[in-house]
Amino acid sequence: MSTPSSTSPRTPPLKPRAYYTAVGLLEKVTTARRLRSPVGAQQGVRILCYHRISRDRDVLAVHPDAFRRQLEAIRASGARVLRLDHAIDVLAGPVDDFCVCITFDDGYRDALDVASPILREFGMPGTVYLPTAMIDGAAPYDWYGEGEAPPALDWDGVRELIAGGLVDVQPHTRTHPRLTALDDAAARWELETSKADIEARLGVPVTSISYPAGLYGERDAQLARELGYRAGVTCRPGLNTAATDPMELRRNLIAPRDDARRFRAKLYGLLDEPSRLTEAMQRRRSRAAR
Repeated sequence: MSTPSSTSPRTPPLKPRAYYTAVGLLEKVTTARRLRSPVGAQQGVRILCYHRISRDRDVLAVHPDAFRRQLEAIRASGARVLRLDHAIDVLAGPVDDFCVCITFDDGYRDALDVASPILREFGMPGTVYLPTAMIDGAAPYDWYGEGEAPPALDWDGVRELIAGGLVDVQPHTRTHPRLTALDDAAARWELETSKADIEARLGVPVTSISYPAGLYGERDAQLARELGYRAGVTCRPGLNTAATDPMELRRNLIAPRDDARRFRAKLYGLLDEPSRLTEAMQRRRSRAAR
């Protein structure tokens, strides 16, 4: 697999804090209104998307204490917690119970140092999506711009993370580019090399891809399917059922601002309809990727 001649477009920078504040206010209002009615678990697979579990002041970092409370809420819901690769099999047919998957994007070091011990404490599995060039140390987390980026896992840390099988790892492309901005050859290279990196270095099966920043198109999903991926996870909220396209599985993003009520609303699908602000921001990021 030769390196494509074109340089992969950068991932869009982190969204401004003002955006997260505005979305938080909108979600707070929606949560208060919708929690007035009884809620309950649905039949299907709800995939939760985290980035960091850390005390750092980072718009991607959920505090460890909050993460622990969220796992308690999942346990209280009676959900069956699955690794993402196992959920793919469940979704092959009708889902007759409520299942939850816990995923982490970007391969930050705190997945090993902070998140994994808490998952073990609760006996809950998880999946970490790795941009393999960052794990190699060959590319930075450039979406932090001039700010100091947090440390990434290295391959020894990844091996420690997956020891025992509670947590698995899957590709998040190689350099975390804007897939929608790449030509066909470059997009295929990103999907193919990241899969090969994990298979060669770890000797584990690759089953799913996480599309960087949730930016993907029909072409990218089809490429992933052709390369042997069984599923792709997005950043579009919602519940997954047997009717969901496995290459476009929905995930609910969990943010530092999510208090107990807002997390409960996400867990039970009360915030599955994205706000107009969120949709506008994603369209803007998609356009910037072209």
